[in-house]
Amino acid sequence: MTLLQESGEPIDVLVDPSVGDVSTLKTGDTVAITYSRALLIRAGKAPADGIRERIDSGFSTAQSLESSLSMHRVQAVATVEKIDRANRLLTLRDSTRTLTLEASSEGLLNVLKVGDSVRVDFVEATAIRISRDAAPLH
Repeated sequence: MTLLQESGEPIDVLVDPSVGDVSTLKTGDTVAITYSRALLIRAGKAPADGIRERIDSGFSTAQSLESSLSMHRVQAVATVEKIDRANRLLTLRDSTRTLTLEASSEGLLNVLKVGDSVRVDFVEATAIRISRDAAPLH
């Protein structure tokens, strides 16, 4: 399912079928979502001429009949696009997309600079509750 964030940017969200039948949703229906920014676990320099690779793993589970939790772990070789040390944010471009990660510690960003190729390990988590007119979707 693709949603528009408050900023107007689209975001793709994986919805566990046990949460509700999303095929019944229409443009304009109310969808409540809590999205946790991706958390950078590890980062280290990689050869600049290395092959861009990506390993995805994850799970999705219904917490109740009205909500779900999905976690997605990615290990990738990516290029550093931007570093915001004050907010511990790292923007990377990997083989499939550009994303911003929150570093789990300040130390992860200290050895990096824009343009570096890095091997990263990060986790994204999404909790979803879908409703239409404030009623749970079934």
